[in-house]
Amino acid sequence: MKFELEEYHRGITDEELIADLKRIANELNKKFISFSTYNERGKYNSSTLARRFGSWSEALKRGGYR
Repeated sequence: MKFELEEYHRGITDEELIADLKRIANELNKKFISFSTYNERGKYNSSTLARRFGSWSEALKRGGYR
């Protein structure tokens, strides 16, 4: 088994989080991204966006998806 250290994303900006959310939506050509879909494809964890913006729904609003 090979150990790989995961990248630590301390200090990530709101804009970077929203940009990644938009990237996934654009790749999938979707107007709504679920928590689980973002976790499968996103650079960060969906709980990070939910915590930062207060909820997953608010993160989607900030990205223009709700």
